Amino acid sequence: MSDSGTFNERASAAISLGRHDEAASFASQAIAQEPDNPEGHIMLGWSLLNTDSKTALESAQRAVALGPDNPRAFDVAARAARKAGKRTEAIDYATRYRELLPNSARANRRYGETLQACGKHKQRHEALASVEEAINLDPNDAVNWNALGDIQARSFNDKKAAQESFEKALELDPNNAFAKTELAYVIESSGDKGTALSLVQSVIRLDPTDQFARKQLDDIVIRFMSDLLWATMIIGLITWFVLQVVFGGST
Repeated sequence: MSDSGTFNERASAAISLGRHDEAASFASQAIAQEPDNPEGHIMLGWSLLNTDSKTALESAQRAVALGPDNPRAFDVAARAARKAGKRTEAIDYATRYRELLPNSARANRRYGETLQACGKHKQRHEALASVEEAINLDPNDAVNWNALGDIQARSFNDKKAAQESFEKALELDPNNAFAKTELAYVIESSGDKGTALSLVQSVIRLDPTDQFARKQLDDIVIRFMSDLLWATMIIGLITWFVLQVVFGGST
């Protein structure tokens, strides 16, 4: 294996462990060894996705230019363009990714997710169909069920179907943080704030640094306190009214 291949393997391993700075360093070393190999640019794109979307997109675009038939290049390009707010580009990259791998669950899911996030409202049915195809191709991947639940909840407001999808994801991967936080969102909307709080707290116990879960926890608590305040005010008004009715005439 070449030195660049070794560095790319190390970058991939670091990404899987959440060590993105370390991964970016390995990817940069791979690029230094073989600047015209798209794999190093792909790895750099994934490494920078959550910290520097602009540079991540530039790396992904370089990978696409070097590997116009490399599906991995279009996969990271779709994600990076979406992160960078380049909606049309994101859809174009996701479309090409699925064209290159039409029977890939991941490619179908990526297209559906991207279309949901970046497309027009009328395209939600196409997004749903693509994610459903991903599940047909790989029903045992929790990420596919998460994508389905997300579309059902946010594009179709079908909270019951979304809850079933997130619960299926948790059957497959009981510690899946995304499934738990999204299930909490769906359950809270039905009024069960206690279960929603429990789900989000379980995510934070597993990963205290999960900022999305922490924000969701704060939001649930704020809404709970707001509801409690309104309930207290209403009870106070009802009590005042009853007292007026019972004792008002005698004063």
